[in-house]
Amino acid sequence: MLSQFSSLNASQETLTALAEDTGGEAFLDSNDFGPAFTKVQQDPTLKPFYDILVETQHQRPVMPAQAFFASELQRAVDAAIYGQKTPQQALDDATASTQKELDRILKEGVQ
Repeated sequence: MLSQFSSLNASQETLTALAEDTGGEAFLDSNDFGPAFTKVQQDPTLKPFYDILVETQHQRPVMPAQAFFASELQRAVDAAIYGQKTPQQALDDATASTQKELDRILKEGVQ
């Protein structure tokens, strides 16, 4: 991403703006995501993740297994990106393991 900017200052300013509370929202509202954004939308391997991000861009699940879920989701993304699983299989596996952990927590309590 940084290589797309003509100067390091522009890169730093963009990253700083995105890190601010309203920066991400301004970025999404600009509708100018650049060529990488278009590539993700058109890549059949990454498009399912893009669709999920668009659908849930302002949501974070609140549940006792939140940390576990976040970790499983990252593993799913990694597995799909590196071709170890299809995106659907990676998400299905993350869903199953998260549900199992959530069921355990709800039965036994948080430990």
